[in-house]
Amino acid sequence: MLVSIDESGDTGFKEASSRYFILTMVVFPEEKGGRYPAAEQTAASIKRVMQQTRHKPEFHFTACSHGVRNSFFHALNEDGCDFDIYSLVVDKTLVTSDVLKKNSTKFYNFFLKLLLTNNPVDGATIKIDGQKSKEFRKALQSYLRQGNHGMIAKLKFCDSKEDVLIQLADMACGAIAYSYNRADKLESGIFKKLLGKRIKNIWLFK
Repeated sequence: MLVSIDESGDTGFKEASSRYFILTMVVFPEEKGGRYPAAEQTAASIKRVMQQTRHKPEFHFTACSHGVRNSFFHALNEDGCDFDIYSLVVDKTLVTSDVLKKNSTKFYNFFLKLLLTNNPVDGATIKIDGQKSKEFRKALQSYLRQGNHGMIAKLKFCDSKEDVLIQLADMACGAIAYSYNRADKLESGIFKKLLGKRIKNIWLFK
């Protein structure tokens, strides 16, 4: 399987930090020959809507207008793009571990592994936005290898500007985060609703 992952919110615990930290993975099944036709179709759709909306250089939920967000999700629906979405929502007011509160790398690594191990991940090629420090990437690779048991075949750090499937994970995660961060509950679910049955699990950390 091919998995792209992104997050919304931050790992901090300061007054200005986000209340929610949300990790989302987008999963595509592997077919014979090691190909991912559903991923290829989805990538083509995203590139097409980028041309139509003239949105450059990449889709990033927080930087998109409502109009661009709607165009993005409607294009996926119109083209019948097939993928599954799994999310972990962390309300940081419920985090009691001093280790996780004081170390952002350990915080991220802990919750990413929690997301992966509590959802159907097996022999996966995992792609994560590579705009993180070398120390962070090394620590993550080491942490995910512990007790892997074949869950992860390959871990890639990608430039989101060059990888539209990382952008897809960003947009999906942003849509889910929007439903938690908006005070107006009548509007909060508008983008999550456009993802429809692709959302297989939104797990609330408790």
